[in-house]
Amino acid sequence: MSAARSLIIGLAFAVALPAALATADPGPEPTAQAARERSCPTPFKPRRTPQGIKVTGVRCATGVKVALAAGDKAPSGCVKFLDAENRLALARPCVRHGYRCTARATVQARVLNTTCRRGGKTVRFQY
Repeated sequence: MSAARSLIIGLAFAVALPAALATADPGPEPTAQAARERSCPTPFKPRRTPQGIKVTGVRCATGVKVALAAGDKAPSGCVKFLDAENRLALARPCVRHGYRCTARATVQARVLNTTCRRGGKTVRFQY
């Protein structure tokens, strides 16, 4: 008897479960895809310029414009040379084209890993 009862219950679930899943609310439709980071070409300049420009949520043209503005020497840009050994720092506050930029110095302060943000939009580069 218990084997027959288990078989009936199993069949009931096999029929009821797909029907319940088919009528269940699938949830909200995704409205936007997550922004992906993209690499942008770096324009050639006859002087030191930002390299490895990467953007999220913004076009490459805008990212390059922000990187070139922030990566220029102070006072027009945000990069400060600290001494004769070319140690670098980013001027604070650094806001270019509405993007707030911050940087971390690496390789004995000769390379700046810079991030510029404006809301959910991000521009990253090295100088």
